[in-house]
Amino acid sequence: MSTPGKPILNIRGLTVEFRVPRGILTAVSDLDLDVYEGEVLGLVGESGCGKSVMAHTILKLCDPNGYVKSGKVVFDGRDVFAMSKKELRAYRWKDVSIIFQGAFNCLNPVMKVFEHMVDTTLAHGKASREDIKARSVELLKMVRLDPDVLTRYPHELSGGMKQRSVSAMAMLLKPKLLILDEPTSALDVLTQKFFLKILRDLRKEFGLTMIFITHDLATVAEIADRVAVMYGGTIVEASSVENIFYRPRHPYTKALLGAIPSIIGDVNKLKPLPGPLPDPVNPPPGCEFHPRCPYATSSCSKTRPALEQTDHMWLVACNREVAK
Repeated sequence: MSTPGKPILNIRGLTVEFRVPRGILTAVSDLDLDVYEGEVLGLVGESGCGKSVMAHTILKLCDPNGYVKSGKVVFDGRDVFAMSKKELRAYRWKDVSIIFQGAFNCLNPVMKVFEHMVDTTLAHGKASREDIKARSVELLKMVRLDPDVLTRYPHELSGGMKQRSVSAMAMLLKPKLLILDEPTSALDVLTQKFFLKILRDLRKEFGLTMIFITHDLATVAEIADRVAVMYGGTIVEASSVENIFYRPRHPYTKALLGAIPSIIGDVNKLKPLPGPLPDPVNPPPGCEFHPRCPYATSSCSKTRPALEQTDHMWLVACNREVAK
């Protein structure tokens, strides 16, 4: 794996908790992650492992019952958690933008698409409606939409058109980092393939850095340069796409890959992951994967492994020799 550019995002020791009726829920736990300029980082893991919470925390967008217990998020040399409200307003969408998992619901049903574009732009400074329209038309063409989409209400658009409209909106202010939270989960296979082609074009045009969050490993293989695997609210392995898919070191990564069905393989040979995800209110001691891990020993239930570099640009958190 070649050495990437400089890190544009540094996350260190991030722990995010939520107050719930059962107690304190730990959604992200002592997480470390670097995102390098110009790369597409695929962030994968089962539903409930903390991917979306981490993404929202990068923009300081925790739900009202959530809070950052510890850690730092530094974007382009600036501490996000130390930003004032004015600085955060400028940072969101201009430096870092996000396509939310429920992108279809991000559009106000009583506003035409163009008014969404106007509101987004004017929230970050002055601009004429003519300039905003010109920029909007340019972006809509890039995502393969006719400019007359600007005159339509959300209910007049198909699901794929809404998704692409939100994507164009996310690019309005030329952000340095684009976070995509399960952007293809509600799309059919053909629309999904078309959308990934658009993302590759946008990356080439703007030199975008992206975090692509998904549970679909096949999609990651198609678009990402590097993959980070999350489990129990933290990163357990991170390396190039080739290493993750062909030479995985963490037992959880191996288990995820073993559960992928093949169009030519025997479905009877699939190996679904045994057992449930760890309870985020009462997580198991030691390594959180050990109750489901076929390689676990008594030490795995006592000591939580640190995320360590085992090779060039290859990070693994595992107490067992299998990870080396």
